[in-house]
Amino acid sequence: MAATVRQQVEKLPANQQLSFYELFAHQLTIDVRSVLYSPNGGDKAKVESAKKLNELLHAVTQKVHATRLERSYFLDLDDMTPGLAAADRALRLVERASL
Repeated sequence: MAATVRQQVEKLPANQQLSFYELFAHQLTIDVRSVLYSPNGGDKAKVESAKKLNELLHAVTQKVHATRLERSYFLDLDDMTPGLAAADRALRLVERASL
């Protein structure tokens, strides 16, 4: 069974966890733009998808801020279906950077 995103992130050293959250936020920004500029789907569906991604983006940027200040901020990485693809891309980028 594959490790969850949360499990993978928890295994990273603190500096790489911060990099993950920064890259995750960037990937979510890309996903929001992709949704909004896609020729597929109706406007209402696009807005709803973008709203979900944007809410997750707010939580991730808050996590970055809290991590930099060495404060606790809970971000449920097990309950982020809208951002799963972005999280996977961010993990791959962090892994590549650490090689």
